[in-house]
Amino acid sequence: LSDDEEKVAELSIKANFRVLGKKFGKEMAAAAKAISALGPQSIRTLQGGGSIEVLGQVVGFDEVQVERKPRPGTVLATRDNVIVLLDTILTPELVMECHALEFKNRVNTMRKEAGFDKEDRIETGFNTLSEDVRQAVEKTYVKIVLDETLSKKVSHYDTPGSLQTEYESWKEWEINAEKVIIAIRKI
Repeated sequence: LSDDEEKVAELSIKANFRVLGKKFGKEMAAAAKAISALGPQSIRTLQGGGSIEVLGQVVGFDEVQVERKPRPGTVLATRDNVIVLLDTILTPELVMECHALEFKNRVNTMRKEAGFDKEDRIETGFNTLSEDVRQAVEKTYVKIVLDETLSKKVSHYDTPGSLQTEYESWKEWEINAEKVIIAIRKI
């Protein structure tokens, strides 16, 4: 949480031509240029209910448009003077978590497709060439995978053929552009 908009967005201001056109008439182009050159302090004054002087005329907040451009690596949305900012930079930790959550979703889809009951315990096997997916599923987020798929164990197999002969149900998936073969069996 922050009261300082400038920490999260680049602020700019523009004249509302429809409103100010009557006020400035032939000087509207010069007024628009002067308004767009206003700095952060003037924007804060207007947002706080104050007014500013432009070419000898008093201008209030309802006569301008404040625009907020997100900083690099972020997206934002504004409504009723509240800005919500999301950091869009994917850290290695977020990517790993995404691999595990996508894997979990695929296993649960397979459980449903195989007709398993919600309480059925399973074993899960998988094959992938992606070391990141393997790390996420077997080590970093193994507890989430086990708990949320009701798997007693999750194992990586070096060859896909082993999965296809040992498990009841198997399927090839793509998880974040990585090929993964997942197999499940009821225990």
